Amino acid sequence: MSKSWKYFLFLLWLSYLFICGILLFTRGFLLNRQTLLQKSTCIENLDCSRFQKLSREAPSLENTQLYLECMDKNQLKLRENTKKQCTESSKKVVLLIIDALRYDFAQYNSSINNDNLLPFQNRLTIINELLTTLPNNSLLYKFIANPPTTTMQRLKGLTTGSLPTFIDIGSNFATPEINEDNIIDQLLDQNKNVIFMGDDTWTSLYPGRFKRQYPYPSFNVWDLDTVDTGIMNHLKPELQEKDWSLLIAHFLGVDHCGHKYGPYHSEMTRKLKQMNEVIKSVVDTIDENTILFVIGDHGMTSSGDHGGESSDEVTSALFVYSPLPFLSKNHELETESVYQVDLVPTLAATLGFAMPFSNLGKVILSALPSDFQLSEQSSESEIQYALNILSINIEQIMLYVNTYSTQIHPFSKGKISNLLEKFHSLKSKLSTVNNYKSFKVYHKSVIEFLNFVRELCEEVWVQFDSFSMSRGLVLTFLLVAFTFFIVEGIPCTHFNAVLDGYFLWFAYGSAFSCVIMSTVLQYFKTVDDMFLLTYVSTLSISMLIMAVVVVQNWDEITMLWFNTYRNRDWLNIFTRFIHLCSLLLMFSNSFVVEEGTVLLFMLNTVVWLIVFNISVQATENAKNKTEKNYWFSKIINHPKFKPLILILIFTLLLKVSQSYWRCREEQKWCIVATDSIRSAFKSGNGNFGALTTLIVLALFVSIIRIWLRSCGNLVGFSITIILVRYAPSVIVVCLGGFWVLLGLPKEARSKIIVPWQLQILPWTVFALIGITIFFLFLQPICVYVLENKSDVLSVYGNENIIPQIFHQVKKVFHNSDDSEGSSTTKNKTTLVYGLATAYSSVFVVLGEFISLFIMLLLGDTLACSVVLMFAVIGVLLTILAYSRLEGALISNQLFHVPWSYVLSWGLMSSYFFYGTGHQPTFSGIYWNAAFIGTNGQFSSNIIPGLLVGVNTFSSYIISGLLLPSILIAPFTLSVMLPKWYRSSMRFLGKDIRKRGKMEFIEGDICLHDRKDLTQYALLKLSTKYILFHGTRIFSCMLAAAVHCRHLMVWMVFTPKFIFEGISFIVSLASVLLGYLFFIRISSKLDHLVNSLLKKYEN
Repeated sequence: MSKSWKYFLFLLWLSYLFICGILLFTRGFLLNRQTLLQKSTCIENLDCSRFQKLSREAPSLENTQLYLECMDKNQLKLRENTKKQCTESSKKVVLLIIDALRYDFAQYNSSINNDNLLPFQNRLTIINELLTTLPNNSLLYKFIANPPTTTMQRLKGLTTGSLPTFIDIGSNFATPEINEDNIIDQLLDQNKNVIFMGDDTWTSLYPGRFKRQYPYPSFNVWDLDTVDTGIMNHLKPELQEKDWSLLIAHFLGVDHCGHKYGPYHSEMTRKLKQMNEVIKSVVDTIDENTILFVIGDHGMTSSGDHGGESSDEVTSALFVYSPLPFLSKNHELETESVYQVDLVPTLAATLGFAMPFSNLGKVILSALPSDFQLSEQSSESEIQYALNILSINIEQIMLYVNTYSTQIHPFSKGKISNLLEKFHSLKSKLSTVNNYKSFKVYHKSVIEFLNFVRELCEEVWVQFDSFSMSRGLVLTFLLVAFTFFIVEGIPCTHFNAVLDGYFLWFAYGSAFSCVIMSTVLQYFKTVDDMFLLTYVSTLSISMLIMAVVVVQNWDEITMLWFNTYRNRDWLNIFTRFIHLCSLLLMFSNSFVVEEGTVLLFMLNTVVWLIVFNISVQATENAKNKTEKNYWFSKIINHPKFKPLILILIFTLLLKVSQSYWRCREEQKWCIVATDSIRSAFKSGNGNFGALTTLIVLALFVSIIRIWLRSCGNLVGFSITIILVRYAPSVIVVCLGGFWVLLGLPKEARSKIIVPWQLQILPWTVFALIGITIFFLFLQPICVYVLENKSDVLSVYGNENIIPQIFHQVKKVFHNSDDSEGSSTTKNKTTLVYGLATAYSSVFVVLGEFISLFIMLLLGDTLACSVVLMFAVIGVLLTILAYSRLEGALISNQLFHVPWSYVLSWGLMSSYFFYGTGHQPTFSGIYWNAAFIGTNGQFSSNIIPGLLVGVNTFSSYIISGLLLPSILIAPFTLSVMLPKWYRSSMRFLGKDIRKRGKMEFIEGDICLHDRKDLTQYALLKLSTKYILFHGTRIFSCMLAAAVHCRHLMVWMVFTPKFIFEGISFIVSLASVLLGYLFFIRISSKLDHLVNSLLKKYEN
């Protein structure tokens, strides 16, 4: 096996290990729940309330008999199909949600003197009054929330009855809309209406579901009254309406007061007193068929924050009031605390709809209104009513768990068997319940069973797995450290010896064996979690092998580092310090919010330091050398002038790229630049923006074509060259047409084309880009050989022919009057067009077509940001090439890429994530990319998901694919721009130039001429780039673990970790693909050289 493929396998193995480390940590931190889309249905009960009312108001044997017959018919339906049974449906519910209503805010403490009350104590006096005067009609519970205690997750739990995690994987990835079965949709299915007012989060979770809605913006935590005042203006009039079954009012003042002032401020007293008046007003207004629920979605800490799992955060209040008595006030059936998910089945039983399919809550029997109460004197029909509700609850939860475990397999076989055993035991006990005493025993068994199910699911969905998190962190850290030791510390010869030995082959085999072993053990049901075993075993064995390699070569590592320390470079020290600062800043939520600005500053700083280093080198080279030129020529030709111009252009381009930044919701001061651009484009003509972008794209492809033509890479008639020559123009025309048509009003567009015809244009772009990249990979070198039958070129022995061909071509160019070097020259020799840029031309073409693909996904507003990124890459490569050429005495020095250059490239890739209009937030994802060329008509989300992924992580894709350009650039530009890159060489003495052997002026063929050195240099470059992003993801992992109980963990640190992790995986894939392209170019150049050798030998 050749060295290039050994190096590639090493990078592939390294990438696999990093991914294992990330996934191992993720399994402990991002526990997820697969969303099931099944809906519960039910057979409505006969409404027996009218017969019950008759038997109470006009007692008679006939009326009582009618009521008992109605109940018997409902019981018969229950026996036929318990899980499809509905309870009576004549009630209405007012649901008042007081955000952040901690339990002790609602609890009355009579032992405290009024003068010593804290601002939040004894302020909701109406609750205490009702509990005291109407104990059979009012209840107060501790309302326990399952973390994370963030509003969106809590609202999901309060409406679906499920245990939502931070990531609920559903089919609707383009909106936060809830698609799980829920109480809102269940009511709508029964033609009942829901009224909403308050926190506008509800309207995004349930768009178009409410008969009437009064949403108010919720994010401004400094505003204590706007939302609450708006609700109070609409609440009383809506209570008097008769066309609704559920009225939801979500108040935010208490929560905002906590965030702004904390619970100990006098403003908290004011807000709680205001809520007290609201509750009192509702109690006075509702009729006897309406039940009032007052709940808090979460609590708050002593500082007013929430989001974690402390007792103050998860313990809120639930107060229930009914004009009619509740079903049970027996202390043996009551409970002091209930879970938030218990609200859903309780509302279902109260309002008479099916319990949502994914509900895991248990009915709160004591909170159900009824005309009778369960007691020792309860009749069989009264007990049966309670049994019906419990049976429905059990059947629904068991159906959900069975369905989920069948499709997803999250639970172990032993736990499922235990669950089934408990379920069948309950079913067998049901027939034995015939009196109140046996009912109490059965009720206790039901509560234990439902708690067992909820705890079983909590283990999988809610709790952090510290085992996976800690091992993921430790193993990822060891991987980063050992990789750095091996690649940066072991010299080239020793490193090749390691690859040629058995250690790494043993590592590859061990990784493969771990996968096979885990799969076999999973097949035979020996292990519960195949993936966890795979990650841990693979990483552990691999770390052991890498440790052995490091120990064996420790002498060489220490010696190399000692020599490096003696010749340490100030530039690398400064740039590494900057990188360290960026890693430490990951622990600050303010940095994550403002990361785009910080990355811009760091990138500018690093590149300015590189340019300053160029100036220092140029000054040393030009010392004591004077030239007699005009002042203007002296300025233009001064070694410091060109780097200064380049860095100014670089800084200007980065400044312009800020126009495409996207704002986070935390950045209230920020103006969404893309919206401003869009409105500016469309203020005059409807398609002015698309036309402007089209002009920029035309310039983009034209400049690249001019460059390739000047390099000689567009000569010839191979399919690759034909596609490279003509496809970009066709793509730009298609893009322009697509954007212009999209910019037309819908009515005008429908008169021109039908919808499917519009998709022909993006599909044409997809096809051209795909075909071009396919043929570019098959036939990557854009080189044309012009032969003459009488060609003569002397080749001796095994001497490499490429340098000789290049020197002959140089003579033709210098001696012929024909600037194109035409075949009519008198020199009879073989001309090879594009040989000096054989490597760089491929990556220019690859970058061009990938950029065009990304521009299509970004749309006309953001497409120019990709052009800016490509321009920044070009300027940055020019600066880095200039720096290396300025400091190189021999060409071997050009094969070393310092850490400062890798850092600048990595910072550039991270910065342009923001520079292309993205943010590490789920609300900032550009979902429209999923529907370009698809109309969303796909049976799966794979293709739309890939389109969104390419759009989101476009900067990492381009940077990873073009990474070899850093190595190639000095050789290419020294040939293509000789006046720029040889100005400093004249300051070197002739003896130094001769002794230095400046072979790099031969262009890219110098890379092919020194294959071994090139391949090792590219391996080191790729590994350094992987380590750059590896350290960033490790820092994000550690920050997420440290801040897992932080208020901002789910809003800031977790999204940052997710986006950084995905971007790292995308970078790994892009680097590997770029490396494969480099291997293909080298392979084809080998084939070209061999074919030429055979011809000349003959």
